Order: sequence, then structure tokens, then C-alpha cells
Amino acid sequence: MIMKNKKEILLERFVDNISKSKIDKFCTLLENSEIKLSDDIFTIKKKIDMNSNEEKYFLNIISNFSNKEDIILLIKLITEIKNIQTKIDENTSLAWSSPIKYHKKIDQTYSTFLKMINESNESIIFVGYAMTDDENQDIFDALKNAAKERHVKIKIIFDKATKAKKWGKWTKSPKNIIAKVWDDIEYFPEIYSYDDKTSSLHAKFLVIDGKEILVTSANMTDRAMTRNLEMGIRHRGEVASDASDLIELLIEKGIVSEIKYD
Repeated sequence: MIMKNKKEILLERFVDNISKSKIDKFCTLLENSEIKLSDDIFTIKKKIDMNSNEEKYFLNIISNFSNKEDIILLIKLITEIKNIQTKIDENTSLAWSSPIKYHKKIDQTYSTFLKMINESNESIIFVGYAMTDDENQDIFDALKNAAKERHVKIKIIFDKATKAKKWGKWTKSPKNIIAKVWDDIEYFPEIYSYDDKTSSLHAKFLVIDGKEILVTSANMTDRAMTRNLEMGIRHRGEVASDASDLIELLIEKGIVSEIKYD
């Protein structure tokens, strides 16, 4: 844990509790030498309208800092960092699988998959380890609709995609499941398989248009989507493009191989 010093704490409290317009005005007045850090609070108040609660935060600044260039720079840096943090928070949310609903803005994994697929316009990359066709028809329908109605390019990459897996009972291979539910060969997705005998493709994620990604612990199975306790993070940002690039690199290097539809 990083311990903050007194001045860092005072600056953060100032930025957190004073409006942007007043912070900007304070910095501008300092830059133009219309006020000084050595001024008393009454002089500052003549230039900046502030209530009694805000007054203490301004007082902390002028009482603990003496160099105006340093304080202006630090205020701007902290403000920018907080703006970035806010943007990250706005672009990131949780998705989970659970038998109960949570009161905060956390969507179920299944509904998050559907929503993201239905919002796609250019491309979908769907990576996973295991797949079943029971109770997941809505997701397959959303994928088919994206391909047929919006001409979205779809790549599905799964571990041992031509082989059945045992989940309590033997299930069909991802290739056979997709072939069964996909009734239009013209819009059939590209399917890739990771077939290394000494390791597995265990990542589970969905990338939409290279702009949005869901990374989740949930497999594409009924149990994982609706009954297990699973957790994932949905994020809109550059990392989605990075994930797309990584998949393209795996394809380019032949680490995953394309499976042709029979």
C-alpha cells in the first residue's frame, strides 16, 4: 500500500470538493498573478465565490504551498488523472452468472453476451474453451442475425473445436454444435481450433467491433451462463483492439487453425 503525504491528500481533497470552474479560475488567477498563495483567504474570496465548506479547501492550499508553478501543475495533473479514472469507470462494468440478482448495475453473463452481440456492426471474435447447445439458442440466433442482417464478420475460436468434451456427459464438439444451429451456409462464421496436445486454450472472451470486450470465467455452456457463480469484466476501450490483434496474430502464426465447414 502506497502512503500519501499530507500535501497529496490536501490536493486530492481540493480537486474532489471544488468545482472544475472554480479550480480553473483559481489556477488562471495564480498564473496571471492576480492572486498569490501568500494572500489571506479573504483576498481570495473577493476573486472566487465560495461557500464556507469550500473555503477550508482553499485555505488548505494557500497555507501549505508556496510555489504557484508547482501547485498549478499538480492540480492539473491530479485533475487529469481523476478524469481518466472516471472515464475508465464509465467504460467498465461487471457481468456475472448467479442464481440471484444484485442491486447494483451488474448484468447477468447471458444477457451481457446477447446485448454485446446485438450491438455489433463490423466484427465479432468469440473465444472459449467449452460449448454446449442447450439453453444457448438465443446467443446463436443473435450471432446468425448479426452475420445475415448486418454482415458482421464472425470468428469463433475454441479449444479442440473438432472434439467432444465431457461435462457430466459427453457433449458435441463446438464445430458440430455450430454446424447444427447455423442453417445458412452463406453467412457461416470462420471457426478456428487450438489443437496443441500439451496445453489448452482456456481463455473466455468476446470482442465486438474491436472496441468492446467481455473477459469472463464463464464457458459457453448452460451451467456457466445461468447456474454457476461466474464473473467477468466488460470494457469499452483500446484493450479490445489489442485482444483482436492478438487473435489475428495467433491465426497468422498458425497457432490456431481454421476448420472448414463440410
